[in-house]
Amino acid sequence: MTGYLINASEELRRLREDFPDFLIRLIFQEHGASTFVAVRKDTAGRGPVLLTAPDTDAQRRELDRVVR
Repeated sequence: MTGYLINASEELRRLREDFPDFLIRLIFQEHGASTFVAVRKDTAGRGPVLLTAPDTDAQRRELDRVVR
């Protein structure tokens, strides 16, 4: 049976703190790989954003690119 991580890693918590306008989650796939997913919370006037990345460093680069 598959489960979900209840407590986020320190890296994921930092991403969430640094980018409060995004919902950021770690998604586990059936074959064991994981993907970080970020979705902009409020799209008013800015359009929707959905970002995926294989790790927190790549997710941070993508978020920086969109936000800054």
